[in-house]
Amino acid sequence: MIQLTHLTGSRAGQVDQSPNAVVRLGRGTDCDVRFDATVDRTVSTHHAEIRFDGQGYLLVDLHSSNGTLINGRPAQQQRLSPGDIIAVGGEVGPQLRFDVPQVAVPSPRARATHPSAAKAAPAPVTDDDVLNAAQAAVAKARQSRQASGGAAPTGQTMFLMVDAINQVVEKKKSNFKRNLAIVIGVAVVIFAVMGYVILHQRALLNAKVDQKKSLDTQIAQLQQQIQLEPDAQKRKAEVAQLDELTGKAEQVTQELESTSKGQQAMARAGLGHQDFVDQQIQEILHEFEADTYSIPQNFRDAVKADLQKWQHDPSLPRIWARRQRYWPMISQAFAQEQVPDVMAYVAWQESEFNPEICSQVGARGMWQFMPSTARRYGLRVSHVWDHCQPKGGAAVCNCGSGTDERTDPYKSSRAAAQYLGDLLAQFGMSSFMLAIASYNKGEHGMRQVLCQYKLRTRAQRDFWNLYYMRYLPQETLDYVPRIIAASIIGHNPQRFGLTP
Repeated sequence: MIQLTHLTGSRAGQVDQSPNAVVRLGRGTDCDVRFDATVDRTVSTHHAEIRFDGQGYLLVDLHSSNGTLINGRPAQQQRLSPGDIIAVGGEVGPQLRFDVPQVAVPSPRARATHPSAAKAAPAPVTDDDVLNAAQAAVAKARQSRQASGGAAPTGQTMFLMVDAINQVVEKKKSNFKRNLAIVIGVAVVIFAVMGYVILHQRALLNAKVDQKKSLDTQIAQLQQQIQLEPDAQKRKAEVAQLDELTGKAEQVTQELESTSKGQQAMARAGLGHQDFVDQQIQEILHEFEADTYSIPQNFRDAVKADLQKWQHDPSLPRIWARRQRYWPMISQAFAQEQVPDVMAYVAWQESEFNPEICSQVGARGMWQFMPSTARRYGLRVSHVWDHCQPKGGAAVCNCGSGTDERTDPYKSSRAAAQYLGDLLAQFGMSSFMLAIASYNKGEHGMRQVLCQYKLRTRAQRDFWNLYYMRYLPQETLDYVPRIIAASIIGHNPQRFGLTP
């Protein structure tokens, strides 16, 4: 019997007692001493165990995230003494005091004279009793392993067997050798079966890991092949094959990620690791529920190239200063229209956040609205601006007097948020990259593409399908990764030297 007194943490003041040979500590539902998952966050799901080995109690850390301390010192496996202070979850984790309560044992004389002495005599123990004790221990070990998703150490079964033996010995010490032989015999059989099961599970995991590796290699090769394929019909067949391979890879990955053992197997094989850019792109896609198993290599390369270009561009600090100046009103306008502010980085690509800039074709302002689009979204634009000729290329227009709210940062940002929100409504939240592409190509031009190639289903209208099939002009295909790159800079300014 052990006693654990909670000194700090969510259960401070409470006391746990257990006669078990193995006492599990952690946040998992199958733990004997369970901590609060919301308060004691430094405690792992299966953090540590206190085991009885016949000579005393051992504390064993189960490869926890934040470690276990005994009397302030890190411990992986250490024998416990009464009064020891155990810190579960590192220095800031909850603390417990370990004790072994003394049980008062009546003297032989008292036992002999006590009226109930005859009743307290142990009953004879049969072989069935011994077998039942062993089987109960095995069942408990099996339940523990199932509850932890196979993460419980197999050594726990041995400690449970020790507990079963102790129970048998207490019942009838004269039959100790015979009972011990029966229990050990059962244990040997159980260990052999469990060993086979463990090896079989490991073989299945390794097979799935190898399958994922193979699928990932095939996907990467097929993506490259699609990018180089000149024939549209062959490219279409390859895209269909890519969808099939991606579906299989997603299923295998989900199966591996569903258990802690599968996650560990993936980590050992180096699978699932993403570099900074891949991680950032996937986070943006996840925000729009547009997750994809594999981002095309050309798209990743385009984003990385744009990031590298901006990192060495001397104008970046100046653009960032304008972004900081106007971002509060931009963010407010996009929040009012419930449009994710990732799409607001269209202004970076269109004007570098310059509200006065004017293009050769008459688009003006931070969002580069043409007069007709601006008026459609409530901006006042005098007709004199329809024929505005920029002075010196993309510079400030020199057209005399006139009203042009395209240069009003807040009003034009509200109009841009409404316009991009309408594009999202047309193409769907998960097709946000198609909405961004439409900002470059024009919504009417995008609809013409969808009609020209008879793209009717959601899968056909997916941005990645249009990207692989090259249904969009190269300027538009390059436009989307530039917006993604600008968003990555905007969300990680310190990485690009823009903040201390």
